[in-house]
Amino acid sequence: MHFTCPNCKRRVRSLESKIKICPDFKKCGYDERYANFKRLEKIYLVDANIIIHALNNDPHNGADCQEVLLRPDIATTDYVIAENKGSHDKDPGYVFKVKEISPDLKELKANRDKQPSQADLSIIQAAVDNPGVIGIISYDPDFYNVSAKGYIEGKSNYTRRIWVGTAKEFLKKWKR
Repeated sequence: MHFTCPNCKRRVRSLESKIKICPDFKKCGYDERYANFKRLEKIYLVDANIIIHALNNDPHNGADCQEVLLRPDIATTDYVIAENKGSHDKDPGYVFKVKEISPDLKELKANRDKQPSQADLSIIQAAVDNPGVIGIISYDPDFYNVSAKGYIEGKSNYTRRIWVGTAKEFLKKWKR
């Protein structure tokens, strides 16, 4: 089996049961267990408004948001959990810990004068830092603007496109 080191982009041959260590270990320092790497392959991040719609049983979007949160490939960040303090029964299974938000991301503007919230910035930072994140599910138009600027693709060092859509679009995409 081959895998690509997320840090230095080298192709490495490895067995599934062994620990993956990048051959350029002194420079790269990457080692990961196969099970952990495999688990984080395709993750979609959800924004706070998805959790709020699911928690409040919103008549327009609540059912779709509840169905999205039940999927195993859904994650969020610790900033979003802190923003939705009382919604622990609706939280997704994976929670990414964002240690710090980069300074150039803090300067990012969604529109001309509007800056995204800390929770929105943490989701963008998690998408930049983690190669397993392939999409963002949100009803907030800020993510469309940031994605259109190509910020995530440009800063992440991973050659991938980030899908951005609503809960209804996500369910329609996966029920084909």
